[in-house]
Amino acid sequence: MVAGENNLSASIVDQYKAILVHITCASSAASLCEALSASLPLFAVSTLPSVSNTCINSVQRRLQQSAIQEILTEILNTNTQCISSRLSNFTILVEEFAKVIPNCASLRSKILLALSSNELQESIQTFLHYPEPYIWCREDEYITANSTALHRKFISATISMLLTSALTSHSSEPGLPHTLAMALLSKQQKLTHTMTCPPNVAPLSVQPSISLFEQGCTPATGRPLQDWRERLRSELESQSF
Repeated sequence: MVAGENNLSASIVDQYKAILVHITCASSAASLCEALSASLPLFAVSTLPSVSNTCINSVQRRLQQSAIQEILTEILNTNTQCISSRLSNFTILVEEFAKVIPNCASLRSKILLALSSNELQESIQTFLHYPEPYIWCREDEYITANSTALHRKFISATISMLLTSALTSHSSEPGLPHTLAMALLSKQQKLTHTMTCPPNVAPLSVQPSISLFEQGCTPATGRPLQDWRERLRSELESQSF
């Protein structure tokens, strides 16, 4: 960054937040990944080594709780609006968030606090109850629209990001409500089930792909619900998160 990590003005931080909220265009997926990978850790951090007054002012100019909450709201709402022009870049955004979260306590805590806030509950519930997109099959073949497949990937990536925040948090940090964690796991499982045809269409003998958390993470019948963290952590590690 030209300004340097200790010279981020309030206007630069505000512009960066606005870009993340309205991230609808990029020259290429690779360039967007590179830009987010370099900038997210810089704008998300809220603790720097120095304790000088200059540093304190700099810290105050990083992405604040309200900004993270606004970004999360937009991510959740985009999941349920299915605007094709936004799906690809928003998928990259949540994937890059997931990469930064394990090593950024500040970002992780802000995400978990936002998920427990009253302001985000409507968006969370809408996301959880939004029907998972079908992959339709007709005339002995699957007809998979690119936007539908991308929409499913975006939903899965969003769930992964939120659960990664919970699994990598420390005991001193905010936690993810147990009911929300279970609802996210259940929604991830449904992404596999809804790849088959709707009830009024005869299913084909095609093996669907396995969703990220289906194996090992989905609570099994008769198993204690409290060990979902261990099962999910194991799956995340196997998926290189």
